[in-house]
Amino acid sequence: THGNRLILTMAPETAFVQGGMSAYGGIWGAYLPVINSLRDSIEILHVQLYNSGSMYGINGAIYTQGNADFIVAMTEAMIQGFNTAGGFFAGLPANKIAIGLPACSNAAGGGFVDTASVKAAIDYLQGVGPQPGSYVLAQMGGYPTLRGMMTWSINWDATSNCASTYQYAENFENIFGVTTSISTINSPNAFEVYPNPANEKINIESNYNFDELFIFDHQGKELLSKSNLNLRAYSFDVSGLSNGFYQIKIGNKKAYTFQKFLINH
Repeated sequence: THGNRLILTMAPETAFVQGGMSAYGGIWGAYLPVINSLRDSIEILHVQLYNSGSMYGINGAIYTQGNADFIVAMTEAMIQGFNTAGGFFAGLPANKIAIGLPACSNAAGGGFVDTASVKAAIDYLQGVGPQPGSYVLAQMGGYPTLRGMMTWSINWDATSNCASTYQYAENFENIFGVTTSISTINSPNAFEVYPNPANEKINIESNYNFDELFIFDHQGKELLSKSNLNLRAYSFDVSGLSNGFYQIKIGNKKAYTFQKFLINH
């Protein structure tokens, strides 16, 4: 009626999702069929990486909440997917995955992670920082399109009697650079991609000068990067890409914006 779409997000606890690796039944893995059925409609999945018992990673090791390894292992499991007694759960694209954490220690029964460790974990996940613990990413280069962070109760970030005021929000801005990119990201006409679907060539036309261009597959793996472009229009060959959805990221080192396209040979 109004030309707007529903925004669907999910914030399950780890037992309902990654818990499916250790057991499958009752609460264990209970969200997985729901996530799988709604995977095309989900905008963001942000599992609560706190108030959690120990969980398996996709490497078979067990990880405990409250540190960088837990963040990295649990996040990659949602992107790469994992085996359960009910079958294989195929992961979601990195641009649908955010990281759910408490804003301060009083905001959860357990699982608070200090800001430096949060940044180290997410930098590693995005492929822009070193490995912060023992967990080694299955995908070299990480996931540059990782969606962001979620905190359940923002009032805990605003208070000064638990941690420094707006510590979580400031760390988010520091990691994702949202203060410099929000105007571009929110612009519906930032750039146009055509033809879409495509089979041989993609054309980009932008209302902004862009210096950098990246192409990622549906799991966030970087397939192409171009820099020092200083353009408002660009074309490139996509005949070598397999059928499926991809994502273009363009920017000017201060701000970035994304758009999906489909290859259909």
